[in-house]
Amino acid sequence: MDSAPVCVKFTGTNYSTWAFQFELFLKGKDLWGHIDGTDVEKPSTFDKSQDVGSSPSWAVLDARIMSWLLGSVEPHIVIHLRPHRSAQSMWAYLKKVYHQDNDARRFQLEHAIAMFQHGSLSIQDYYSAFLTLWHEYADLVTADVPIAALSTIQTIHATTQRDQFLMKLRSEYESVRSSLLNRSPVPSLDICFGELLREEQRLSTQAILEQSHGSSGTATVAYVVQGRGPPMHSKNLQCFCCKEYGHIAATCPKKFCSYCKKKGHIIKECRIRPQNRQAQAFQTSVIVPPVATPAAHDSPSAACSVPAPPVPDYCTPEMVQRMLISALSAMGFQGNNSTKLWYVDSGASNHMTNNPTALCHVRPYAGQSSIQTANGSSLPIAAIGDASSKFTDVFLAPQLSTNLISIGQLVDNNCAVNFSGNGCVVQDQVTGEPIAKGPKVGRLFPLFLPVPNFSPLSSIKSFACNNDSDLSMVWHRRLGHPNTQILSHVLNSELPGNKDCSSLSLECDSCKLGKSKTLPFPLHASRASHCFDLIHSDVWGPSPISSHEKFKYYVTFIDDHSRFTWVYFLRSKSEVFRTFTEFLAYVDNQFSTSIKTLRTDSGGEYLSTEFQAFLASKGIIHQRSCPSTPQQNGVAERKNRHLLDMVRTLLLESSVPSMFWVEALKTATHLINRLPSQVLHMESPYFRLFAKQPSYDHLRIFCCVCFVHLPPHERHKLSAQSVRCAFLGYNMCQKGFVCYDPTLHRTRISRNVIFFENQHFFHVSCVILFYCGPPLL
Repeated sequence: MDSAPVCVKFTGTNYSTWAFQFELFLKGKDLWGHIDGTDVEKPSTFDKSQDVGSSPSWAVLDARIMSWLLGSVEPHIVIHLRPHRSAQSMWAYLKKVYHQDNDARRFQLEHAIAMFQHGSLSIQDYYSAFLTLWHEYADLVTADVPIAALSTIQTIHATTQRDQFLMKLRSEYESVRSSLLNRSPVPSLDICFGELLREEQRLSTQAILEQSHGSSGTATVAYVVQGRGPPMHSKNLQCFCCKEYGHIAATCPKKFCSYCKKKGHIIKECRIRPQNRQAQAFQTSVIVPPVATPAAHDSPSAACSVPAPPVPDYCTPEMVQRMLISALSAMGFQGNNSTKLWYVDSGASNHMTNNPTALCHVRPYAGQSSIQTANGSSLPIAAIGDASSKFTDVFLAPQLSTNLISIGQLVDNNCAVNFSGNGCVVQDQVTGEPIAKGPKVGRLFPLFLPVPNFSPLSSIKSFACNNDSDLSMVWHRRLGHPNTQILSHVLNSELPGNKDCSSLSLECDSCKLGKSKTLPFPLHASRASHCFDLIHSDVWGPSPISSHEKFKYYVTFIDDHSRFTWVYFLRSKSEVFRTFTEFLAYVDNQFSTSIKTLRTDSGGEYLSTEFQAFLASKGIIHQRSCPSTPQQNGVAERKNRHLLDMVRTLLLESSVPSMFWVEALKTATHLINRLPSQVLHMESPYFRLFAKQPSYDHLRIFCCVCFVHLPPHERHKLSAQSVRCAFLGYNMCQKGFVCYDPTLHRTRISRNVIFFENQHFFHVSCVILFYCGPPLL
């Protein structure tokens, strides 16, 4: 028999995989009865006439299993098995100690699955590691599930497993991922895995072919920041130290230090050299005395110079940035929301920033230049703006890591720049008036520039033409992911001189996932001449997931003239008649008019005797579509599709659990009624109905993190004054925001809310914990 029954050795952390293989091995040898107790030792009946070559006794087989067990575990585990004298006892001990089937292990696996990423793994390694986590998780979840329900749960898990596997891939597999997700139906996980293996092989072959082509063209030397023409390939860069190609002097491996006799740096960069220690100390920490005397604050030298001890460790740019701000704050240079930190750079050919909110008069950049960095990479210039009257024509590059002030550009703008041990001062060359100043921190000269006083919305609209605009994406998300033509119209609507701006081109994954659709229905030619002359209606449902209030359906009423939409939520289709009577009373009371025609499909909820008698008593004409002809009720059908597109996009973009589909639908209806429509010649339904422009000031990104101020009876002087919630939309009857409180599992309506729009309240791990059914259709 085999001396090594399983290829996986039990280490104490891989019990599930090891136990699975060992169980199959024993079942293959027909010896599993020794473990589960079905094969017990029989009383000994020794017979001398028994053949010597007969089958081994029970004790021999059990000892053989014990030897296999001991040989398949790590030595530090063997010592714990010595007191046990049977294979069943050994197995029971290992299962009791190492088999984790509790809630803690389940949560640990859920968190591991949520945090697992493709990273630098190959497709095969990524697939194997991903399935290992999922299989152990599935074993725990389905351990006590009845066999009748097991297949349904496995189907749901397979769908979730496939979607998570695809969404965690690296960006170079985006084309294959989008192709797989847009198929109908979406292929299974094993088919996706096979296609990804082929794509990985194709990418490897392409990389080899590109490498074999070699470098061609004129070799250039890389300079800091300034660059002209298209971006250069790293193979075309020449090092001015060793004169070789493929790298620059900053990363040259052949540099030699004559002081410490080591490679990789020169004597000016040597950290061991005493002359360099003080100058390089700013890289790690900036220490400011905790208590400053009044006299020290009055001294210019004390206000601008920062002592820095020699610490040889290296810090990241983010750490240096935080330490600089901390030091500047301690010295009286307090930075707040109205100031931004800039660095004076003699190697920069132009002022440049990565923050659009630091600029005013933003305009698209039409030149061909780009920003060339020290490592040879090229950064695109998105736009140009002004930071102040003297800091004009600032390049906006979203990929830039920090804000830079060009000394050459300041001199061209009639500014004098003075450097000393006390810091840096920028003055007007004519009047001598100081424009900006800052301290000397190590070898850096940071400046605080005031943020220009301008309308953020105007800056966003001026910047709407830039394809790389982060602010345009923020408003795209705030407005519920409208198409680029509508978004461009909204951003340009208050800028008369910017109407010729080209339409935006935003790459939004949530839109691609939530708005994939087939060919559209044809538009009907006629249009009602007045509001409420014709109302379109349709019922959607049932939803695969019930809401908090047990809603599974909704009915829409769309005014044909204004295209304004009202949505009512239902628990059953029998509530349609009651809902229509409420809507009719609302129209009569609020608009002093009546509905003349109702257009629906031929659903039974509209054809009941009670409904038909009511329409006849009110003189309302009921137009019905022919059976199996939804195009005749195309306005309501398209509106349903538009609403669900936005609902799916809102849920997917913020990883919102599907149980909140009602809140997402209310938000989608609120936004669609206020967005321009191509059918209305870029007017909004709100404007057509109420004859005034809608306001966008109150809009926020759906399901972002928000903090709701607690009422007095829920707090005391030493407790938290607010609670962290998820923003779920707008209340139509109260002037406040709807926020979900996870601690009380209820919604709060408040006007005292602070939003963190750059943070999603839910994330992938929350989706697993909140999982309550299949995805919203």
